[in-house]
Amino acid sequence: MRILWFCLLLASAIGPAHAQSAQQSPNDYAGRWPLQLPAGAAAGVFEPGPELYRLMQDPAFGDLQVFDATGAPMPMARASQDGAPRWVAAIFASAGPADGAAGDAGVMGYVYRLRADVAASAARIGFGSAAANVALQYQGDGRWQAAARMPAGAAVEQDPTGTTPPGEVAFAAPITAHGWRIISGRALSPSPTLQLSVRPARFVFLAQGTPPFLLAVGHPTLRRAPVSIDAELARLRATHGEGWQPAPATLGAEATAPFAATVAPVEVAMDWQRWMPWVGGGAGLLLLAWLLSRRRPSRRRA
Repeated sequence: MRILWFCLLLASAIGPAHAQSAQQSPNDYAGRWPLQLPAGAAAGVFEPGPELYRLMQDPAFGDLQVFDATGAPMPMARASQDGAPRWVAAIFASAGPADGAAGDAGVMGYVYRLRADVAASAARIGFGSAAANVALQYQGDGRWQAAARMPAGAAVEQDPTGTTPPGEVAFAAPITAHGWRIISGRALSPSPTLQLSVRPARFVFLAQGTPPFLLAVGHPTLRRAPVSIDAELARLRATHGEGWQPAPATLGAEATAPFAATVAPVEVAMDWQRWMPWVGGGAGLLLLAWLLSRRRPSRRRA
């Protein structure tokens, strides 16, 4: 009975350690990209692109993490300030009669998609022909909802030379959605174009490990816990000057081969979590030998 109790205790100590190490493996993520930093950079910052956003937003996957060449995770957090807004072209999906658009005959709907749910603050609609009574909707909570109506005179005919700016409208508040629809009082030929102003998220990580670094996105179960590295960034600014900023990290091509540590990790201090299973196993063997030695005399007396 004592042996069984000890085995259960040993399993409970080893199990979490192995589970934690498995969660931190870059090979368990859906996608991996190398991050290149200038030599000697103390910290890096990057903006996830559409493909990375798709994995981050997919309910089947988790968040993202930066690893060094040994497979050790780097301290990382969302930057306090997001990147500068930029215009992103929505992908045309379909066109047809707009169901639910007040039931007016001839009302057309033009559907567009973004590659991920990102917050948009404004929209630009480009027309190849004159248009009027144009509204923009987004797909939220399983239904189409009003985003904005183009002001009078904004839906102008697009200049063939491309010099005439498209109609632009700002939203009262940022809208997060990947499905968008343009509603028009009549058919438009060619179909209009849609651009959305998005402010991509930026992530900053500390380059404390062994370069090169690897960005892994989309773990099936791991959710990156929020972490604050503001104190470390403040220390770096105090050392390098108030104008110091993390170096931009360049995202390389997606890595398809399994991750293999290029440099063996250097032990700078005793890791008790790593040694605990060995200590526990040795103690278990000693306890087993002691119990067996106590049982032998009793058999002789019998």
